[in-house]
This record gives sequence, C-alpha cells and structure tokens, in this order.
Amino acid sequence: MAVGYLGVLAAWPGLRNGLPPALAWFGRPNSAVTIAVVSALLVVFAVALARSGGSTRTAELVKGGSPVRDLDSGACPPRSPLKSPGCLH
Repeated sequence: MAVGYLGVLAAWPGLRNGLPPALAWFGRPNSAVTIAVVSALLVVFAVALARSGGSTRTAELVKGGSPVRDLDSGACPPRSPLKSPGCLH
C-alpha cells in the first residue's frame, strides 16, 4: 500500500499539498524516513513470504476426471455438445 501511495504521489505530486501534515511527510523527495519505512516493509514482506514455505504454486488447469479413465473410455466424452473432427459420435 505504501508503494502504491508513493506511485500516486509520483504521478500527481500536487496531491501532497491537500494532505494533512500527518501524511504529507511520507513520500517527500529525498526523504530518508520514507526510504527506511518502505525498505523495512519490503524486508518484512520478504521474510513473511520466506517463512510461509515460499511455495511455488502456479496456475494450473482445473479439469475433472482421470486421464487414464478418460483414455480407456475413448477420446471423446459420450455426450459432447460440440462434435470434434476426430469424434465419431
């Protein structure tokens, strides 16, 4: 969220003028405090990700059925709404 806020400020620097003083300090140019806060947040996020097991889940195709059973019963389902060129039903 902090990185998004900084991105918005980079795109529209005039928005900082309308912010309350409690928020206006964050994201000022050359602000060592902002750099430290964002760096600390990135380190915390990286540590949390590493401690969670760092699973490498990838997107997979969700498909029902068993490929072995499907091949044993034929290349096409018994009732196909669309006939494939290789299906004889």
